[in-house]
Amino acid sequence: MICSRPEYHLQGTFSQADFEVHCRKEEMIIDTSDGRKDASRFIKEILKEIWLKYNVVPSQRAKGRLWPSKRKTKKLTKAMDGLFVVASTALAFIDDPRYGNPVARLDIYLNAMADAFSGRKIPSNRSIYCTVAFYPTFRRTCCPPP
Repeated sequence: MICSRPEYHLQGTFSQADFEVHCRKEEMIIDTSDGRKDASRFIKEILKEIWLKYNVVPSQRAKGRLWPSKRKTKKLTKAMDGLFVVASTALAFIDDPRYGNPVARLDIYLNAMADAFSGRKIPSNRSIYCTVAFYPTFRRTCCPPP
């Protein structure tokens, strides 16, 4: 089992286990060029899947142009800063099947990020979640009521 932080209920459960438990702490550096490249590949691949799924901008597709533009893809990738969980959350917002309009959803996301952090580097993934949480559909998508 791999945990990203100490989970005390899991520690308690495993401390009473009837088998031998080996624990260790290993810090992983996520702010690396390889990490950013992997996250960038992930984002591009998922955007391509969304593009095909919704047949985004068919007239542009016929001309061999991709959605989103390289500029928008770069902005989105930069905002994710190599963090897969943040990328996954943003892509879930963009790919919301109840709206079926990833072009508009990507623009909403990028505009929200630009408004929230105009001129500054995005400080943390928490800020990203807070930004998109203001959109009611995002809250319903990622945080459905119990």
